[in-house]
Amino acid sequence: MDKLTVQLTQLIAQRKVLSFNFCCYKESFVDNTQKLVTVAHLIHAQNNNLCILSAQNTTQIIEHLQAEHQNTEQYNEPELALVLALKLIIKPQLQGELLTIMLTSEQAYLQSLSLAVVKVLGDNLIFTIDFINEFTLPISGMSADEANENTPQQAFIQKALFTLYNSKKLTAYLSSELPEYKQYDNRVASSESLSAINWLTIDVLSDNKPDVQKITTTFIQQEYLNSHLFDVFITSLNEHEVTQVVNQLSVDDTHIPYIIHAMALSGYIKFIPFLAQYLQQANFVSDAYQALRIILGSKLDKLIPLNIQFNSEIDERIKDLPYYGAKILNAWQQGMPSISFTFEQPDNKRLLNGLELSIQAVEHVAMSGSQWHRYVAMLHQQQANATAYCYNAHALAVN
Repeated sequence: MDKLTVQLTQLIAQRKVLSFNFCCYKESFVDNTQKLVTVAHLIHAQNNNLCILSAQNTTQIIEHLQAEHQNTEQYNEPELALVLALKLIIKPQLQGELLTIMLTSEQAYLQSLSLAVVKVLGDNLIFTIDFINEFTLPISGMSADEANENTPQQAFIQKALFTLYNSKKLTAYLSSELPEYKQYDNRVASSESLSAINWLTIDVLSDNKPDVQKITTTFIQQEYLNSHLFDVFITSLNEHEVTQVVNQLSVDDTHIPYIIHAMALSGYIKFIPFLAQYLQQANFVSDAYQALRIILGSKLDKLIPLNIQFNSEIDERIKDLPYYGAKILNAWQQGMPSISFTFEQPDNKRLLNGLELSIQAVEHVAMSGSQWHRYVAMLHQQQANATAYCYNAHALAVN
């Protein structure tokens, strides 16, 4: 690889490390983006068609994408989407033509990749994707078994559902193209071409939440608890519903990491003593610490020294953190005055990054929190915000 390609590869690897990190803030992510764009411009200027960034037109870009699909050793889909998004930032006039070709392709991996690119572009996207009047989704014509086996096409459909959801158009689309989506127990055979996971996606993202217990059961059956969809699901629930999910997951000890994660995303302070107890259990130290940091933010620094929290020696950190579980429990029993809280611990009180959850707090955290906190803030922002499109915390933002 030449020097510029090496720099590009290193910056992509750096971005992956920065994405979910309590020590990385938006400024660091923007700095990485600006460096990526600079290197991409330099590769583009070579104009030699040796890679996507130096391709001259959409035909050459598609040829490179097809070659990359055959050569899985260089980029996975998120990395390829990032490179293609950089190309479309440099040459925004190609967005309409290229994304249309990809969206209408008979190759499902190109369709899926196109929407991954849209997500990475964030507010750099100048092309409107209209699944109601212009582009169609393959939601008919296959049996349920075929749908569950056709992974690339189903991945594309799920990304399309998320695109519609983020742009506040999902309900209108479903009402027009899939009116039976609310009939949870009587979905017609013509709609069997949606996989079980995509039906789950519709139930979580739409205004149709037939039964929290049924949805949780489907997450378990489909082994889909470790997913962005589960994160969206948890942040859409009220205190009673989150508790219901936690209780349902609690019957199986293998679900404890997901229980801890759900507690963190929900932000309900009633879960703090449970997280403190998990912090004292060797198998769950990292998960519990991450959850407490998401909820309490820098206020956790008054309970756990910074040199313990951010010790670069992971084994030492995991060994030292459990001691502070008892300290957090003691602080909780006293109303947590040591971290400037004097509440009566109502079950429905919620925190994110140490701030009581509100639209204003979420907007503040989305702008100034760590990358981990920004991710969670944008999940809550999507639930509360009536305006169109909330971009993801990992998009290519240059300012």
